[in-house]
Amino acid sequence: MRKPGRVSSCKVNLKLGVRFGHFAEQGSRDSMEDRTVAIADIFQPLWGKSAATEHCSRFFPAPTSGTWSRDCDIEIPEEEGDVGGAYHLSGAFTGCASAQEAQWRADNCHRGHAAYFGVYDGHGGDSVAEALQAQLHRAIVTHQAFHEDRSRAILEATYDVDMQCLSKDYAARQETARNAAAAALERSTSKPSLLPALLAPSGARTAGSVAVLAVVYRSLSSAAVVVHVAHVGDCRCVVGRGGRAVALTSDHKPARKDEAQRVEAAGGYVSRGCVNGVLRVTRSFGDIHCKVFPPRNTLSTAEGPAPLASDGLWGSDQQIIAKPELCTFEVSPEDEFMILASDGIWDVVHDQGAVNFVQRRLFAHRDVQRASKELADKAATRSTDNCSCIIVCLNQQAPNRQQ
Repeated sequence: MRKPGRVSSCKVNLKLGVRFGHFAEQGSRDSMEDRTVAIADIFQPLWGKSAATEHCSRFFPAPTSGTWSRDCDIEIPEEEGDVGGAYHLSGAFTGCASAQEAQWRADNCHRGHAAYFGVYDGHGGDSVAEALQAQLHRAIVTHQAFHEDRSRAILEATYDVDMQCLSKDYAARQETARNAAAAALERSTSKPSLLPALLAPSGARTAGSVAVLAVVYRSLSSAAVVVHVAHVGDCRCVVGRGGRAVALTSDHKPARKDEAQRVEAAGGYVSRGCVNGVLRVTRSFGDIHCKVFPPRNTLSTAEGPAPLASDGLWGSDQQIIAKPELCTFEVSPEDEFMILASDGIWDVVHDQGAVNFVQRRLFAHRDVQRASKELADKAATRSTDNCSCIIVCLNQQAPNRQQ
């Protein structure tokens, strides 16, 4: 059963040559655990109304974008106006800006232009996905190395945000254990054997999330637009390049030999395609029940744990880690669009099929937001999972009057 929802307004940043739309479909699930973030200009204080022009969601193909395939493995939807499931959106520093944030924007807007896109697929609850939605883009773009070394900024920010999520879950588990122990003592002092179990952190499963994100960046001293893609888990990013689907990520699942070997080296095992028979992915944020926390032998620095050390949350004793794999590329004339989506879509649509479908819809009506909705809705007819996607069109220019 589909739940009522709303569609985000499309945004555009022609300084980076991007137009985008995004949509989330709850599908048959009882709850919506996906979260998305799409920010046209990370250095702007608010979602400006000036971006929402009549052309903001219209796709204008680059003259050298290559041929597009007429073959599509998905039936082209004929229905109109059926808005999908619950939709979740976070802007960049929305609300009233503090003096510190205003100064940060003023300092950074003269160094470059940046856009941020992220899809977060929660499991076991939505608390970790919501934390990523609220914190991850902030942690990345405010990192001291963002303009000089964005790969480092992404790596260290993901480590820090995962540490925050786990610390919060750990504190909650400890509090639950203390309250249970206190209640037991009040009821009876004749059964001390119950206390060790009650004082131990709960073994109940807690929430986690996988993620895929893309940072689109151009410095003021260069005309080149560079895209940094990072992923943790089985959310995926695919670019349509001259009609071909080019995968920018490789799912972190036990089916990957290197991932299975890493899990086994840490003392885990793979059963029924899951880590320890429980988790379908080998990397995720949160999931404290699958991690050694507090981490052993974490190297401390003046600014906190050393995120790139060989121990801590990414240590050899950790079966599940939130260390992202990164891919960086410079946008070329052949690059048409990127699709960032949760596994609810990729489980039922293969990479080339998604590129074919989106390309065909864009050439049919040029509406990026509409194409996002169509992709999510069509996947939801086959999938039993939440379906969320962001489509980012590249090499975009302001339309002329004839267009």
